[in-house]
Amino acid sequence: LWPPPRRECMEGALPKLQSVIDKLGFRYAQLRIILLAGGLWLADGSELLVINVVSKTVSKEWDLTVTERGSITSSVFFGMFLGSMMSGEVGDVYGRRLPVILSYAGIAVLSVLSVYATGIYSLLFFRSLIGVAMGYGQPSGYAFALEVTPTDFRVLTCCSIIFFFTLGAIFGAGLVYADDASMKNMHWRWMVMMGAIPSVLLGSLAAAFLQESPFYLSGCGRKVEALEVLAAMRKENGLSESESIDFQKPPQVQHEPSRYDVILGPSLLRTTVICCYTCFTVNMCGHGALYAFSQLLPELKSSVSPAGRLLMGLFAEIPGMVFACLVMQYLTRKTGIHMALTGIVLSTSLFLYAAEQSQDCAFCDGLMQVCFCGLRLFSSAGFAVTYCYINEVFPTKARATGNGVCFGAGRVAALVAPFVYEWLTSWTEHSMAFIYFLVFVSGMCLILSCFLEIETAGMALKEAEDEIEPLKADCPESLQGVASTWPRPLGLS
Repeated sequence: LWPPPRRECMEGALPKLQSVIDKLGFRYAQLRIILLAGGLWLADGSELLVINVVSKTVSKEWDLTVTERGSITSSVFFGMFLGSMMSGEVGDVYGRRLPVILSYAGIAVLSVLSVYATGIYSLLFFRSLIGVAMGYGQPSGYAFALEVTPTDFRVLTCCSIIFFFTLGAIFGAGLVYADDASMKNMHWRWMVMMGAIPSVLLGSLAAAFLQESPFYLSGCGRKVEALEVLAAMRKENGLSESESIDFQKPPQVQHEPSRYDVILGPSLLRTTVICCYTCFTVNMCGHGALYAFSQLLPELKSSVSPAGRLLMGLFAEIPGMVFACLVMQYLTRKTGIHMALTGIVLSTSLFLYAAEQSQDCAFCDGLMQVCFCGLRLFSSAGFAVTYCYINEVFPTKARATGNGVCFGAGRVAALVAPFVYEWLTSWTEHSMAFIYFLVFVSGMCLILSCFLEIETAGMALKEAEDEIEPLKADCPESLQGVASTWPRPLGLS
């Protein structure tokens, strides 16, 4: 079943560099780059899980108001928003590698410094800077990983990167479980310190072994350096030196539009807007729900400890990755987005139904846990499909910028989610008000996503804006081509 058969009808549309990447295969070089560039999401998952969980402990220790408690988590996402918006332009101008290295270093150093915070304002200062460091490297790291991946393995790469976030969150949840399974008397300084371990380890490896993206080097006219990177990848993958790695340089335009003119131009404006709102939604349902359930679970009666429930929900993200892989493998990207959003709407709606019933009901208790796991499953699938689509739909010279803008929209959702939860709970005096809000936001996104114009399944990464327009004009025919050549499960005709 993997890799899928080559689609000969599309092979002529592949750019020369993408053809070389495809010939290099998916081996050690790609795994190394995906681990080191995508590992930022592992560090992100660990940091965010820990700070979400310990916010209530910090609030009790320092006697914080509702707004101050919400700002502990929101400060991280505010920094991530700023970092994402800065990173896109830096990644497209100075390369993918630099933001990744700086991001690891910033997370590691600032996490240690935040342990010595003596009050809410010093803690907010350090957590905001940690957020900047996180957001600074992610758009470039994601683009980097996909640019060295063969076309047939982009789905696997996207799911692997989101899976790193899940691994980081599981690592953070393990710290919580080891410290206090009841989540009521946690040693937050110790957990924040331990949460920085992934950044230290992966950052050291990235500084030593991460090279620059050949797509970036080619786009900058640095073909000799791109060939050196490709030669190193060929050697690492165990291929013969007789295997050609030469490629055609992309055409140079005298008066190129700015990167923001590309992603906000007539060819991509609608796509950019819808992708921004979709990122907003999956972040609200992912990070926002993580914050909300970190507060709700200790209050709900259950035979399972709150930390145990949290771990079960995080482990549910693993089948979410498998679901995303299968959907993107056998269907289309847009179909995957629709299915993930539908699953989120159903999971949150059924959770509300179960939560409103008597908590002495064993069936309702089990249904709540299933729905919580379902929300985590479909949220992780939504992350994987949406971020894969975003990286495929923007051309190389604006890919990191497009990532930064869409990721930034997602960070806005994660930024406001703790405040929305605290304010809705305080205003309505109803602990489930935020879950109703999630149903509304995800339902609106499901409707809006039906207006996406471009399908990217099976398409080569585009190097120029003028390669986008044909995808819009020929979208129905291209979808028919994908449907007729896309691999099917064994035993089906």
